[in-house]
Amino acid sequence: MDTDAFPRQFARTRRFLLGVPKEFTVSPDGERVLFLRSVSGTDPRTLLWLYQDGEERPLPVPGTAAGVAGYATDREARLAACTVGGELWAVRTDGGEPRRLPTPGPVTDPRPSPDGTLIAYASAGTLRVIRADGTQDRPLAEEGEEGEKGEEAGVTFGWPTSPPGSRSAGPAATGGRPTGSRCWSPGWTARW
Repeated sequence: MDTDAFPRQFARTRRFLLGVPKEFTVSPDGERVLFLRSVSGTDPRTLLWLYQDGEERPLPVPGTAAGVAGYATDREARLAACTVGGELWAVRTDGGEPRRLPTPGPVTDPRPSPDGTLIAYASAGTLRVIRADGTQDRPLAEEGEEGEKGEEAGVTFGWPTSPPGSRSAGPAATGGRPTGSRCWSPGWTARW
């Protein structure tokens, strides 16, 4: 019996977590489920997957060695905004080619508006918004700045929120700071 095989496999599969789906989004009609999953149990590249009509498939997002770092969808889960190697990508779940959206720097935490027309994201300490077609990119707030520009665009700033009924977005989770705060700070998110 090879006693070294288990530790090597445990390390190679990152504690048997590679290949396991995570970060699920279910469309309101229940027809589509999006999730992240690595390519296999030994390949760490993470892809954005779509489960629909009894079948799952990776969405066509060009990738780097690391793959998709994070994603969010519009209300109907028809538009997914994701980051790949610091770039912002928009992907339609109902077909079409993925689109790399031009940004002034590396992107984190993309969030589509409920109707899928705008995508808010953070880049270099600035909260920005861009149209889903890649036009009209503009800053909403700099780090530590009040968010009047965001209010004009219909975006508020605050701590990440959880689904209704969840206890994780309460005062303890936010350090006692109100979730409706308008001051932008890295680690905070845009809410539509």
